[in-house]
This record gives sequence, structure tokens and C-alpha cells, in this order.
Amino acid sequence: MHRIPLLSLIIISAMCIFSSTGGYTALAWEEEIVVLPDLYGAIAFSPTTAAHGYSFDYANRAAAERKAINECERHAGSGDCKAILWFNNACGALAVGDTGYGSGWGTDIQFASQYAVESCEEFGDNCKVVRWVCTSSAL
Repeated sequence: MHRIPLLSLIIISAMCIFSSTGGYTALAWEEEIVVLPDLYGAIAFSPTTAAHGYSFDYANRAAAERKAINECERHAGSGDCKAILWFNNACGALAVGDTGYGSGWGTDIQFASQYAVESCEEFGDNCKVVRWVCTSSAL
């Protein structure tokens, strides 16, 4: 019978715990770690009527875009609503001007709005944000 010193058992046990937790220490288990799900949103726009629709907190891009398009069509009734923007764990914005529109996304409302206005200004003047929306998991 082999006798393993107590210190060796402690070291081996600690190594097993460390390697089986992917590198997290036992102390990390004492803290609550919150992992937010990936959430998607989208904005749709009708160029002929300027109607729009939006969505947020959907499980995937396709579902978010579908909801935004359906909402846009409910208002526009034109059949030309398109998802012009999708975003993941972020915010999105739509800006409309005299002769064009633009969209943008970012980590917060300010960035999304800024990018939307800049995008819109490439196509016309007097661009203003008409819609912004964020997912619940936006940073």
C-alpha cells in the first residue's frame, strides 16, 4: 500500500478542481455570474410612405426582422417595407430627412442616433431621428 502525503493530496485535489472548471477558481463560484442572452432587434422602413416598424429582444435576427417588417407594413400598407437595420445586444436608430433616410447601431442610444443621422445626411438634408430602440441586453 502506498501512502501519499497529505500535502500531495491537497495539491492534486486543487489541480483537479482548477482543471475541471475551465480555469475558474473556487472563489469565483461564490460570486453570482450573470450571463445575458443574445438578443436581437431590427428597424424596417417603407421608402414610399416613410412608415417604419421596429422590434427588440428577439432570440434571432430573422425573427426580429420579420416583426419589424410586419409592424412597418401594418402602418404603411405599401408592400415595400424592408428591414434596413438589425442589431445584437445593442441599440438601433432610424433618421429621416427631406430626401433620404439612414440607420445606425451602437452600444447606446447616442451612438446609434449619431450614426443614423450621419448615414441619412449622405442622401439629403434636415435628417432627424424618428425612432430608436435598444435590446434589454444592450451594454
